Amino acid sequence: MLTVSAAAAELGVSERRIRAMCATGRLPATRFGKRNWLILSVDAARIRPPGRPKAKIPETIPASEVVTGQVLPATPKRKRKKLAKPA
Repeated sequence: MLTVSAAAAELGVSERRIRAMCATGRLPATRFGKRNWLILSVDAARIRPPGRPKAKIPETIPASEVVTGQVLPATPKRKRKKLAKPA
């Protein structure tokens, strides 16, 4: 048995999409409460999410490696700073 969040992670879609698929009957599930669903893992495995498949992002080569031919250590990605909320 899977929860909505577990099924969403397994299928690679949002929890909202899983709930919609359960409500329309595309994904067989048992409802308990207002927003909670239980999904059999067998049923989740049979479902293919709608839409186009996710594109594979090609591996990029840093310009410094192309120019010098040397592999440099990877630099960590910077996190975006959150903007201050106006007072």
